[in-house]
Amino acid sequence: ELLYRTGLTNQDIGNELKQLQLDRRDEVWCDSAEPKSIEEIHRMGWNTKKTFKGDINIGIDIIRRYRLFATDDSINLIKELKNYKYIEDKNGQLTNKPIDAFNHTLDALRYSVVNRLSKPKYGKYFIR
Repeated sequence: ELLYRTGLTNQDIGNELKQLQLDRRDEVWCDSAEPKSIEEIHRMGWNTKKTFKGDINIGIDIIRRYRLFATDDSINLIKELKNYKYIEDKNGQLTNKPIDAFNHTLDALRYSVVNRLSKPKYGKYFIR
């Protein structure tokens, strides 16, 4: 967890990325619902990528295949992991639909994992 704040303009986001000393080639996965913001941050020189959100349950299933590690500084991620829950039906049984709360960093994690793992040869080249 490097940046977790609300109310940032696109210019603010670009400045925060710069302060984090990210390499401009690093991938910055962005919410596909914000194409203008993606383009604006890209024009600032960042390697923005539109995320494919896909089915939330498939994304959760993919993440569950791996062991997760979080630094002590990832306060919001840890909080979300502890509070993530599924909706209960009228009989108190858990459904397979997660509650849409405590999920901002988890959604970002899911987007990046799903987008990288859905293209297994991404970034690999064969030269003949």
